[in-house]
Amino acid sequence: MSARYRQLLTTKANVLLIAVCLILAAAGVGVSGAADTQQTFSYDSLNRLTRVVYDNKTTVTYIYDKAGNRLSKTVTPSQQQTLLTLIKEGTGDGTVGVSSGTLSWAGNIATALYDLNTRLQVTATQSTGSTFDGWIGCDTTSANVCSVTMTTDRSVTAKFNSPLAPVTLTVNKTGTGNGDVTVTPGTLSWTDNAATEKYKPNSTVTLTATAIVGSTFDGWTGCDSASANVCSVNMTANKSVTARFTSSAPLTLTVIKSGTGKGNVAVSSGNLSWSDNTATVKYEGNTTITVKETANRGSTFDGWTGCDSFNADNQCTVTMTKSKAVEVVFSSSDTSNGPIYADLDGDGKSDILWYNEATGVVYIWLMDDTKIKSGASPAVLGDRNWQILGIGDFDGDGKSDILWYNKSTFMVYIWFMDGTTIQSKGSPATLPDGHWQIKSVGDFNNDGRTDILFYNESTGMVYIWLMSGRYISSSSDSPGIVGDKNWQIKGTGDFNGDGKRDILWQNISNGEVYIWLMDGAKIKSGGSPGTVSDKNWQIKGIGDFNGDGKSDILWQNTSSGMLYIWFMSDTKPMHSSSPGTVGDKNWQIKSIGYFNGDIMSDILWQNISGGDLYIWLMDGTGAILDKGSPATLSDFNWKIIPNDVF
Repeated sequence: MSARYRQLLTTKANVLLIAVCLILAAAGVGVSGAADTQQTFSYDSLNRLTRVVYDNKTTVTYIYDKAGNRLSKTVTPSQQQTLLTLIKEGTGDGTVGVSSGTLSWAGNIATALYDLNTRLQVTATQSTGSTFDGWIGCDTTSANVCSVTMTTDRSVTAKFNSPLAPVTLTVNKTGTGNGDVTVTPGTLSWTDNAATEKYKPNSTVTLTATAIVGSTFDGWTGCDSASANVCSVNMTANKSVTARFTSSAPLTLTVIKSGTGKGNVAVSSGNLSWSDNTATVKYEGNTTITVKETANRGSTFDGWTGCDSFNADNQCTVTMTKSKAVEVVFSSSDTSNGPIYADLDGDGKSDILWYNEATGVVYIWLMDDTKIKSGASPAVLGDRNWQILGIGDFDGDGKSDILWYNKSTFMVYIWFMDGTTIQSKGSPATLPDGHWQIKSVGDFNNDGRTDILFYNESTGMVYIWLMSGRYISSSSDSPGIVGDKNWQIKGTGDFNGDGKRDILWQNISNGEVYIWLMDGAKIKSGGSPGTVSDKNWQIKGIGDFNGDGKSDILWQNTSSGMLYIWFMSDTKPMHSSSPGTVGDKNWQIKSIGYFNGDIMSDILWQNISGGDLYIWLMDGTGAILDKGSPATLSDFNWKIIPNDVF
């Protein structure tokens, strides 16, 4: 090709391009060679421009005559797409199809894209047991056919209804055992041992029964057909099916108490059978039990292991799918045993024990602060030779028991209590003679069980029975002999806070006070906190009045009525204070206890003239926090059994 010819072609092309741009501009179509617009050009055999297609799909078409004159130009705008949404609704079911395109279904909603102005027919077909109930959103309808022109995005709804109401299948579980029942199709909604599910009429339902461990499946009732543990039902109407399970063997729940503290454990059903700190109880398979704990005074709950679940109230839940064991841990938070602590129902608050010397009736007030929660008599003891000489938790169940002594036969006897009820009773032994006197009770070896302190008024020998329920431990022994009869045992308390009771003595001749710090039945050390030579001052009780885990000594001046507390640490008073003066000598201190359940000892008074009772709730500093009268008892045959008042 010559250079001249190439120059002519280039010139011709440039002229044509300019002409096209001018034409498009006149047509209102923007054209440029800029990078933001792309065009595709088409030419005929005479190298005439016949079509331009833009990237937005706009098309310009040219038609020429034989002479090369342009006859027409046509501009076709870009094609727009629209969205069709189909919805199925109602109690019935069916299918929906379109005359062109592909529907994309998600549940009962489908979508498809169509070019603008596409004409469609949408057809609905009901399923068996359902009816087609009409259209919403069509241009026109004819029976089950909907016509739509896609002039914009459109939404069409097809309604299907079930002319028959759903029927209900009821499933029951009966028998001494337990197990699971499932259905296909559907999901059973259970309430206790009954469940329901709804189905379309004439549905076929398959039920499967599975016995849990400790149970066997024992058969069906109400099935249309059954084979082993599988039941088939045709839901022509409401129907009921029952699965029977039989307990094949009881399952054992074991409860263990551990840790340095003490507490009680109870179950929501059944009765725990205890041996030391381990208890068992049997249940049928799949029984759900709630296990509850209550920490004793001086102890805190420290956690569960082995539970299926537990809540903020420290309750443990167990479902007996097999034999299981749970463990509760109690930690010691207050090592003081305190004085004899008369908590007969294990609620953490001291109670009041009465004995009628005329009738022999024993009566218990279960207390809540300064008020009587309830009361009852566990028994009547007509033989006046029997005397109550102590209250303590001899079996370590967190509930105080009643210690008796027969002054004629010298037998020692214990009532093991649960509130106002005697759970069991028995005699640990009979003393050899009447010289042996029960002086106090308390836990001398920190095993959670109350022990018994004896003194032989003839020989001066001191002896301690270390108890385990009604049995005397072989570790029982004599810590020593005090031959000087001027020395008298005034009570027991935990003066050094080691969890073991110590023995408080006083010399009635010179007023000297002395403490034996004990380790079981042995004396660990001893010392004198002081001498009170004024005989008007008398020791009235032992208790932990400041809540520091160490017992303190309560004094009263019988002349002036003034009270005074020695706050002790080991064998020394750290400080002292007076909670007040009670000048009326008719008011007498009858007991020291923990009536409001805190860690500070309180003082129980009785007016021996009028019979009024009064409780001082102490605040821990030696002052009175609150006070109140539970009742008045004017029959003076009724005597309060003292815990620790001498």
